[in-house]
Amino acid sequence: SAGVDNYTNRSPYPIFHVLREEEVEKAVDLLDGDASKVWRRNVDLLEMLGEELSEEELHLVMSGAKVDSTIRDKVKKVQRRLKTKT
Repeated sequence: SAGVDNYTNRSPYPIFHVLREEEVEKAVDLLDGDASKVWRRNVDLLEMLGEELSEEELHLVMSGAKVDSTIRDKVKKVQRRLKTKT
């Protein structure tokens, strides 16, 4: 199976993004002009989730399914770790 970073390229639901150039420029400016930081953070998050969650739990989270409080707590724990990492 592909690595968890493959999830960065897909959505649990069909989606169409409308991005205003002005808003994108502001977001990139907040990243010191390096838009690749968004992708890197997303990959880091998914790799950390892959370490914390079972394959089945990760699939549930990434599919947009409702998850129980145990899985939600694991996800929140990973999000807190990621915040302190960056």
